[in-house]
Amino acid sequence: MTKQQDLISIIMPAYNASAFIKDSIESVLQQTYHNWELIVIDDGSTDDTVSIIKSFQDQDSRIIYHYQENQRLGAARNTGFRLATGTWIAFLDADDLWMSDKLEVQIDAAASHQIPLDVIFTSGYYLTGHEGELKPYDSLSGFYTGQDLYPVLMKHNYIPVLSVMMRQAFLMQIGWQDTTPIVYGNEDWDYWLRACRAGGIFLGLGQRLFKYRVHDNAMSAKRAAMLVASLYVICKNYHKALLSTDDQLYHQRMLQEKIPFIAKRALKTGLNSSVVGLLFMMLSISFPPAFMFKKKHG
Repeated sequence: MTKQQDLISIIMPAYNASAFIKDSIESVLQQTYHNWELIVIDDGSTDDTVSIIKSFQDQDSRIIYHYQENQRLGAARNTGFRLATGTWIAFLDADDLWMSDKLEVQIDAAASHQIPLDVIFTSGYYLTGHEGELKPYDSLSGFYTGQDLYPVLMKHNYIPVLSVMMRQAFLMQIGWQDTTPIVYGNEDWDYWLRACRAGGIFLGLGQRLFKYRVHDNAMSAKRAAMLVASLYVICKNYHKALLSTDDQLYHQRMLQEKIPFIAKRALKTGLNSSVVGLLFMMLSISFPPAFMFKKKHG
């Protein structure tokens, strides 16, 4: 159970976010749950991001601004984790929006469960086009142990990062987000899998409590890099003991199909050590007996 007035630390990385950050901050200010701090990590912006944040700071002391040289998304969130003082950590990027009751619904859900929850997430909407059209963004719903959720998440990232509220003590147990360049764009998926392996207790809520803004130039459009990142996350978090035989075969076959792509990628990047390392991880999972024999006796 949790106290209804627990402090929630909201981590908002921002990089050249002047086009949308005003709306994102206002969606925090409109929350019906008031005991929060908003930590905005300016990750080396060169536009008007800082002036917009400062104008909000003048109105509300709960907004905290921190500048750092550009280190990308995972490092910005890690800086926010270090600065956070709340019992709970919530995630919101500088172009996304929350429904006004988002935090209240989640804090009430935490309070209503006898078993302490570590991660609470929700469904929401995609916000698309110039007219702001809303399309359903479905997540999972229900109560999950990490062991239950792990094989599900190994196939797809079903947890939208902007929906998550995570217990700070559990976050500290997991550690910081991965800042390896190869994982860029999938830091959150890696984090949820690590949370599963750490024995987290998850609750998915069916309410639609966020709006995820879709851009034509968003990182999700960079398909090749995102595919590499997703394969890295799968291989990094692959734990045979937590998967059924069918799930093991599924991942082995999927990785086998992607090996030619990663081999070409390794050559294209001049045998980049991270990509080459990923290739070896894929081989060891896809062909475990043969690969280990060759590695030992080759």
